[in-house]
Amino acid sequence: MNDGGMFFRMIEDLRQNHYSLPAYTTYNNLQIPFAYPPLAFYVAGLLADLSHVSLLKVLLWLPALLNIATIPAFYLLSKAVLENQLKAALATLVYMLMPLSMDWFLMGGGLTRGMDSFF
Repeated sequence: MNDGGMFFRMIEDLRQNHYSLPAYTTYNNLQIPFAYPPLAFYVAGLLADLSHVSLLKVLLWLPALLNIATIPAFYLLSKAVLENQLKAALATLVYMLMPLSMDWFLMGGGLTRGMDSFF
């Protein structure tokens, strides 16, 4: 959905180039410059290679796992900023239950957005 197909292709281009950044991605048989922050692509490609799990399954599950990992990270940040456990817990609950707050981190480019949100 959305830009997920392009990210799949970019990771495959990276893997086929032996993890050296290619100048272009071959998405839709075009010469699109490979000008996207590559950390998430390296993580997904290496995870697929090292675990012998298909890249498609990695792209299906990794954004969801990153999204889930963002919840305790948000709590720790809230606790540090608010200096109150109860307020931090309530802020985290609101964050988790906010309508459509998780969709953007799961669809398409959720791999990169999920990693960005976590860090």
